Amino acid sequence: MVFYMPIAVTVEGRLVTFRCTGSYRVDELFEAWDRVTCAVDFPAPAACVLDMRASDSVLVRPVVELRKIASFFTQRAEVVDRRVALVVEGKARYGLMRMAATWVELNGVQANVFRDLSEAQRWALSRLPDRPATAERR
Repeated sequence: MVFYMPIAVTVEGRLVTFRCTGSYRVDELFEAWDRVTCAVDFPAPAACVLDMRASDSVLVRPVVELRKIASFFTQRAEVVDRRVALVVEGKARYGLMRMAATWVELNGVQANVFRDLSEAQRWALSRLPDRPATAERR
């Protein structure tokens, strides 16, 4: 596990899970994403799970910032085979992440919102192509 406080990133085989905890700035999320997905040994395409269950920031972000995050992700979605699983807890987080999922879906990224981390990870992994891309194709 790699920590980009307050974002912890776990890469297990072809599964990458970003756990967002407490309060964090948008640029901290972007930095964690770029550091992990741009690493030479990143297994693209990978199954991507964003665990937002303990995120306080998602509850107070202005809509413009949520759209900025969605845009950032869709511009980089090829490394996760244009799909993402979002894990939430509570009605407010669920509604906000469904809204964000809709924005990325409008840009050709398949997104699904879950309440259970294991279920989200299984869904993300089950959608991957059989083989990771070669370094030349990234």
